[in-house]
Amino acid sequence: MLYLEADYRSAIKKRLAELKAADAGKYSSQSMAQGCRVDKTHLSHVLNGRSHFTNDQLHLACDFLNIEQEEREFIKLLHEHVRTGLASRRKEIEDNLAAYRRQAELTDSHLNAEKAPLNGHMMAAYYLDPLLQITHMMLSIEQYQEHPKSICNALRVTPEKLQQILNTLESCGMIDQLQGKVTLTKTSVHLSKDSPVYPAHKMLVRLAALDRLKSMDNDASYNFSVVFSAYKKTAEKIRQRFFQFLQEIEAEVASAPAKQVFQMNFDLIPWA
Repeated sequence: MLYLEADYRSAIKKRLAELKAADAGKYSSQSMAQGCRVDKTHLSHVLNGRSHFTNDQLHLACDFLNIEQEEREFIKLLHEHVRTGLASRRKEIEDNLAAYRRQAELTDSHLNAEKAPLNGHMMAAYYLDPLLQITHMMLSIEQYQEHPKSICNALRVTPEKLQQILNTLESCGMIDQLQGKVTLTKTSVHLSKDSPVYPAHKMLVRLAALDRLKSMDNDASYNFSVVFSAYKKTAEKIRQRFFQFLQEIEAEVASAPAKQVFQMNFDLIPWA
């Protein structure tokens, strides 16, 4: 993630360091200098903030570092920002940079999970009852697919309530029911922050987690909470680190065998 960088040179330097750590033979300073058609001394001056790339050299640097189009456009704006002498142009660029950063802070831009493909009624049904999501994930486990009625004991719901949940999940296109067994049709969906049901959903899933915690032994879950003072830039870095964590853990979850169901929440709340 390059969207926290305030200077195109630090963004380029960061990406080079990441690639060099993965493949030092291919991504050396010498090979990058050749790729940018500059000498190694000039590249060093640029990366250390003492000189600048031309537009063409920046383009070649992005090619060499395999920077994707959206991040490339962000870096080009950083390049314009540091080089413009017009205050009005600088303000315009800063507004555009801020828009890129806001977009980068949306969770769904960091996940491969499909955005919820539901109409208004079905979206409300699925996301405004936490038991539907929990049951949906439980049905990714073979024992519950084969014997869905055993979910009643795990969630402490009646058979009638469970059947209502299953019927709703089927109407939402998440499962199929056949002869007392269940097959998943969708396993990974994500509710975008701009959804009209997101605010209520956010509160309901946390209330469900708190209710679950009350019935569990302390050793059965992991909980962490801290109050700290810092400044806005620190909070932005924490969010970016969390997005990186999400990308890493999504791959881990996708490849893991389905044996248990977990809930994880993350909150970063300013008090003052």
